[in-house]
Amino acid sequence: MAGRVDNLKPWKPGVSGNPGGRPKTKPITSELVRLLQEKAPKGRGQTWATAIAQALLGKARKGDVRAIAELANRVEGKPFQAIEVDVDAGNDLAGALERARRRVAAMSDEELQRVNQQLEKELGVPAIEGPQS
Repeated sequence: MAGRVDNLKPWKPGVSGNPGGRPKTKPITSELVRLLQEKAPKGRGQTWATAIAQALLGKARKGDVRAIAELANRVEGKPFQAIEVDVDAGNDLAGALERARRRVAAMSDEELQRVNQQLEKELGVPAIEGPQS
């Protein structure tokens, strides 16, 4: 037990315990990407990704609202969600700004890019930056 105490010392200032950082993709995501590129058994030479996309299109063509919404979200992106700031209800401006910062930090790169495009297009506002890596 005495030899294990050395492992309990904190990292020196400026030295990271995880120099590579968090992996950019998750193991399940990597495996799904690999599997979607394989040929589907009954897909007439198509990949799984193509077979699934065609099945989704078929459901949308038949009027399945969930399939239509999924296609719209994939092609056009999810609609923006308004963030309401109610200073009069006891929320101070600093708190509202902090909630907005957390919301931006939680956005994916694609969401942040869409927000920036809309801000530039509709308001002429310069791009906002995501969390610093």
